[in-house]
Amino acid sequence: MRATLGKLLDSVYSTGERDRYRTRIERNANGGTDIYITNRRMVEVYTSSSEEHTAWQPAPADKELEAEMLTRLSLRLENDFNPKQKTREEIKKQPALQKAAPVYVSREIKGADGKTEALEIDEDFDRAWRRVGVGLDRVGLNIEDRDRSAGIYYIRYLDPDYEVKKRNDEGLFSRWFSKEKPVDAPLYRVKLVSDGNKTTVTAMPDSDKTDPLSTSARILNLLQEQVR
Repeated sequence: MRATLGKLLDSVYSTGERDRYRTRIERNANGGTDIYITNRRMVEVYTSSSEEHTAWQPAPADKELEAEMLTRLSLRLENDFNPKQKTREEIKKQPALQKAAPVYVSREIKGADGKTEALEIDEDFDRAWRRVGVGLDRVGLNIEDRDRSAGIYYIRYLDPDYEVKKRNDEGLFSRWFSKEKPVDAPLYRVKLVSDGNKTTVTAMPDSDKTDPLSTSARILNLLQEQVR
């Protein structure tokens, strides 16, 4: 049916994909400005074998779309600030936009309980800092603040288990007779410590309270999928 309608009128139905882009601008150590563009995707999938109902689910980020949007932005900036305009082909030949075979440069460091305690990245601080920042953007973690000199990203993350626990702590009586309030996402610190060509990444709550739900380990697991 979709194929038939598509031949008649494309606007009758929408595609089963949604893309969102985040642009982050950060001053670098050389006095210049780094611009990052990251992609987040949702795809529509059938929830039953009868294919009557669908639901939206997260999908892996599309790095080719990120490169395409970065190319478009580069062309626009060249057009606005550089009288000698570069062609699209010249922009795509820039080193930052070159496609390369995937090389895993990070690994998880686990504790005795099997939970992730840290990530180890085989890169110096500058490259690891950029890689971690892009990784946080891709998984949708809100970067509240950053302190590059201390190697810390401050992020907000609402763990599903934490949200359930907070609502249960409110008590049934409170939920019945008062309007349900959204649970505030706690603040966490993602810290980078460099040792030559290796950088260790850890996550911890911003307060001095313990982390009983091992949310810090979950943050590192999410980040590992993007920085490896």
